[in-house]
Amino acid sequence: MLKYYKLIKQKIISINWGVTWEEEEKILKELSLQRKNFDDSYIYDSIFQFKAQVYFLKNTDKIILWIVSMFGFFILLLKNFFPKKSIKEKNTYDIAYFYSKTIFSNELVKGKRLVYIEPRKGELLFRDIVYLLGVLVKTQFNFGLLAISVYRIAQIRYAIEAYNVKSVWVNMEYSASCGIVRDFCHHECIELNNFMHGEKLLTLRDAFCSFDKFYVWDLHYKGMFEELMFKGEIIIDNPFSICGNKKKKFKSKNSVCYFLKGIESPEELRIINEVLSNITRKGYFVKVKDHPRQKVCSNKLKGVSILESEGKDISEILCENEYIIAQYSTVLIQGWSMGSKVVIDDVSNETLIKELEDRSYFFFKKKEKIYRLSEFLSK
Repeated sequence: MLKYYKLIKQKIISINWGVTWEEEEKILKELSLQRKNFDDSYIYDSIFQFKAQVYFLKNTDKIILWIVSMFGFFILLLKNFFPKKSIKEKNTYDIAYFYSKTIFSNELVKGKRLVYIEPRKGELLFRDIVYLLGVLVKTQFNFGLLAISVYRIAQIRYAIEAYNVKSVWVNMEYSASCGIVRDFCHHECIELNNFMHGEKLLTLRDAFCSFDKFYVWDLHYKGMFEELMFKGEIIIDNPFSICGNKKKKFKSKNSVCYFLKGIESPEELRIINEVLSNITRKGYFVKVKDHPRQKVCSNKLKGVSILESEGKDISEILCENEYIIAQYSTVLIQGWSMGSKVVIDDVSNETLIKELEDRSYFFFKKKEKIYRLSEFLSK
């Protein structure tokens, strides 16, 4: 059952590529009308985000999710209620964060004391248990939602007790727990701010997310999350754009780097291999970079140079290449922000390109000239 539970969780946090945005948009409108029948409590934002995420799940999947999540909820509750108590720091910190400081711009962190909270750190007080059980009743015993909420709330409680933080910076718009977590933070008189950390598309998964402030990379994403019924303030802040001048100074001419997703099919890899060989024959210096968290695919390509990126920051890699190519990747907007010439691979997976167009992909909405690989090859 645990194996199936993990597959179900993966479905929930993934974009449903098998459904068009037009279909999902109808569901979003339907849920939006239902949401108006409830009060402004952020807890209901979580409830409706969860409804959006599990809309297409089979009933059997929902039952498995509920059962496993019920056990997970109580295990996490007990585990974090009886830990070694956090040791209070003599100095207080302004902000707790849980992912990476690279998604914050230098201007935002200037003069602030940030502390990283490790995934294993968690703590719950008796009043937190009471709060969570109250939310459990309010959500009509939605253990699938509460199991993911208790984990983050325990981390935040640890941050409060150990470091006396006044604000929490997260990257969890894809998590239906965000509304509940925001409600908890307000009970503790602290702010919950979310930061864009990867490419975004129109998807039911991110509908109804809720934060005090949501920092996004471009006005395009502001409109996107407004359409997705986001509740809170949206602020435009691109952490990569400040590197633009440095990028233009150091990049190598005619250098190309292809960024793999790590989940390419054998047929896609065959086409990519053929394309890269073609680009090489045109006189470009071509390298390939594997996805840092997915399986290695570059070893299935023949006659290409593999980018050795160990110890290198992504901005350093981008600074070395004039052209960056990918099907669909966060690295494209990072490179674009830093002055690289972006090339969208519309050759190796034409179906994906149609789906990206359908879901309002950033580069298909920009007025600036963006290369498509099919055009690049015909130069």
